[in-house]
Parts: sequence; C-alpha cells; structure tokens
Amino acid sequence: MNDIEKNESRFCSCSPALGVNDCLGCLADKIGVHKEIIGNIVELLERLIDDRENGEAKSQPVEMLTIKECAGAVSGLSEHTVRKLVAQGKVKSIRTGEGKRGKILVNKADLLNYFQR
Repeated sequence: MNDIEKNESRFCSCSPALGVNDCLGCLADKIGVHKEIIGNIVELLERLIDDRENGEAKSQPVEMLTIKECAGAVSGLSEHTVRKLVAQGKVKSIRTGEGKRGKILVNKADLLNYFQR
C-alpha cells in the first residue's frame, strides 16, 4: 500500500473531507453495529439465566463405562461387539490417554438406549 492509499483509507467515503473518526455517519454506523452485537449478547445471557433459574441448565452426571463394564452391563454382549459399536459411531465414547492404546470409555445411557430401540 503506497502513501496515497494509506491517506485515502483514513478518510470517510461519505464525506471525503472528514476522517473516518470525524464523520458522524460513520460513527453512527459503528455504534449501530456495536449495539446490535451487545443486544445479541445480552439476549443470550438472559436466556442462560432464565434456563438456570428454571432448572433446565442443570446437567446430570454422565456415567462412563469401560469396554469390559459395557459387556457386563448388557447380557450377551461381547467386548468385541462393544468395540465395533464404538468404531461405527453407534454409541458415544471417548478415548482417554494417548494414541490408540488409550482406554475407551462409553456413555452408559447411550449404550442402554441403543439396545432398547
């Protein structure tokens, strides 16, 4: 960017004689955008507060099971089948530790819901 372009970028497009910070139109546009953003944030915070007051935001603890515990929780279910369900993404799970040697933990409620279908 040369010196002329730098100087032109500091001037307002609606009033070339004024700098961007001096033009009331430009300032009003900036303020309007800021007010809209702040209004959206306030609305989201109010919803969050309402949800917490109504008890909707309270989360219940999630129970996670190892592969072996999953096989024991559902009769007739093998560890191999649990691993296949995890690999296919049919039950929610996370891998703890590093790499593919990390322990797999399966969401108990999701596992039980899968077999109640």
